[in-house]
Amino acid sequence: TSTTMSTTTTTSTSTTSTTTTTSTTTTSTTTTSTSTTVSTTTSKTTTTTKVDSTFVDEKIYAESCNLYLFMYLISAMQ
Repeated sequence: TSTTMSTTTTTSTSTTSTTTTTSTTTTSTTTTSTSTTVSTTTSKTTTTTKVDSTFVDEKIYAESCNLYLFMYLISAMQ
C-alpha cells in the first residue's frame, strides 16, 4: 500500500510544468502590443517638428530683408 501512494505524488509534479508554459506565452503577446504603440507616437512627433522648422526659417528670412531695407534707407539719407 505504501508503494502505490508514492507513484501518485510523481504525477502531480508533471501538472505544474504545464501551467508555467502557458504564462510565458501571455507575456510575449503583451510586449508586442506595447512596441506598436511607441512607433506610432514617434511618427507624429517627427511630422510636427518639420512644420515648425519651416515656419521659423521663413520668419527669419523676412526679418533679414526688413533689416537690410532699413539700413539701405538710412545710408541713402546720409
